[in-house]
Amino acid sequence: MKNTEPNYIRSIKNITAMLSISERNYNGVDKKMGTIKSTMMITSLSQTSMEEIHAAFIDAFSDYEVRMDMPLAKLQEMMITRSCSLADSLGYFGNGKLLGFLLVGKRIMDGKIVLYDVATGVVKGHQGEGIGDALVKGIVEAARKVNADRFILEVLQNNKAAQKLYAKYGFGIARKLKCYEYSCDGKAGIQKTENQSDQAIADDETRLPADLDIAGYCTFNPSWQNSCASFLNMRANHHLHLQKNGDVLAGYGIVHTRTGSILQLGMHPDHRSTELLETIISALCRHTESAVLKYLNVEDNSLIESYLLDLGFRNTINQFEMAYVVNPKCR
Repeated sequence: MKNTEPNYIRSIKNITAMLSISERNYNGVDKKMGTIKSTMMITSLSQTSMEEIHAAFIDAFSDYEVRMDMPLAKLQEMMITRSCSLADSLGYFGNGKLLGFLLVGKRIMDGKIVLYDVATGVVKGHQGEGIGDALVKGIVEAARKVNADRFILEVLQNNKAAQKLYAKYGFGIARKLKCYEYSCDGKAGIQKTENQSDQAIADDETRLPADLDIAGYCTFNPSWQNSCASFLNMRANHHLHLQKNGDVLAGYGIVHTRTGSILQLGMHPDHRSTELLETIISALCRHTESAVLKYLNVEDNSLIESYLLDLGFRNTINQFEMAYVVNPKCR
């Protein structure tokens, strides 16, 4: 019988092992991180099941400012995309139950270990008990132990309490990031038309040049979740559109084929125009099931913002990228 599973489900099944998913063995809990109370402890999530993490995630974000649609498969995909390492992630357990978590992404960048907050949450019944504080303190200590260069996270601009907590442990605001949406107006999922460029279609299956100046094209450095590493971690679920002008890469775009999330939009400095960006956006709409494109984490005051606004992109919410530099004196 023909396998009718969506590609993204098959992709997740093939690499689920990367997340070290298994049932928790409470007799083997590592207590080196320290005990908060006699029945409370912080430890690695390496032996915690995805089902337990997912249940805690759904509870923790049930009344979040930004609506979370996060079935188990989507959470797994997000964790893989953002290089989540359960061995480096922390869980706060009470009486054997996961009450809080800090999921950590880990990458080697320019030869240095860089960590990223994939998600931090505390189940509703235990919020306000200092669990979030304990997790942030624990991850700062863990970052020092593994000799990480820095730890990066994003926090909503309106979430003053979280910003204050992170600042308490040495995090500083690195930049402001803005989130945009664009309606495809019925273009989503439309296939190639007669007047569409054959060259653009052929280029869709190729790769970005290895020496491409990403920041120069995008007009800012993409955030962790929009980086090329994130794209390659889940390549099968994204569409890459390359727009050529002769032999020159005039522009490109990367979109999730199901959700409509844009990872990157870039234009060559000598070819930037609203018309070029509109051509790229139209191609992305044709290659996603979503009726809405979502471009998260556009750096505030970056050059591409004006082009987005000219095309009708709408700013929905803003956040700050904060960073903790582990050894600032070494820089």
